[in-house]
Amino acid sequence: NNNILMDSIAQLPSTTDDILLDELSSRFRGVLPIQPSPLLLPSDHISSSLKSTRLNGHLIYCFVIGGECRLCFPQIISVVLRGVAINDINELFVDLNIHISVASQQQLDTLKLAGVMPMTADSCGLVTKSDAERLVAKLLPQCNGYRLTTDINSYSIMDAVPVMHDCFDGCTGTLIPMLDTDEQIECSQCKLLFTGEKFVSHSHSIQQIRRICHWGFDSSNWRHYLHLPESYEDDLKALQKLELYKYPPIRLGKRSASYAFAVMF
Repeated sequence: NNNILMDSIAQLPSTTDDILLDELSSRFRGVLPIQPSPLLLPSDHISSSLKSTRLNGHLIYCFVIGGECRLCFPQIISVVLRGVAINDINELFVDLNIHISVASQQQLDTLKLAGVMPMTADSCGLVTKSDAERLVAKLLPQCNGYRLTTDINSYSIMDAVPVMHDCFDGCTGTLIPMLDTDEQIECSQCKLLFTGEKFVSHSHSIQQIRRICHWGFDSSNWRHYLHLPESYEDDLKALQKLELYKYPPIRLGKRSASYAFAVMF
């Protein structure tokens, strides 16, 4: 089974025009570690309806198993983690205790017919979207994140709202709604700016708690994960600002939305 799993990670489409996809099949064989895989129900494992989901802005093919997307891992390596050292991926798999399952023959055939996997592939690794999001967030921590290049005025500081999330050991930050940019949440630790969608998978936890199964995370649901600290839960103005950030007025541009904050508060 271990050999099958390594082959599944190594197999990448040879029929694509992507040169990297052709090269990876020979370079990645037997590199990633084996992790004991969580038990899958037989009824879930036979799901072969091919779907797609977004990971870090890229469309990745997947199957829905047990209520969560299981993404084609070779495609993640070639598209999302392009340029990341395989040794870094290897080490992070162990640190985050990430599991890879092997696609069933029916699932593999579906991927082949879709042109995602080469017709000669005999296996393919699948990883849950929750684990894929954890992996990408750690390997690409500054993706779409940057520091403020200029000092913001005191009014913007007064208008700021503390926010946090509890995903993957959590993170705290500051929402600065007056910033004329999509990235309006500043991480309290690294001081990088993120969108709400990027921030909820951002964490500085060195070693996450083991024996925890991360299930059902999807950064597109960031509005449900982002919230005020407990000490601010009764602050109506802070709550209104956060809600306005999550659900801005329709057809308002960035400057108009910022103006709405100023008018309301």
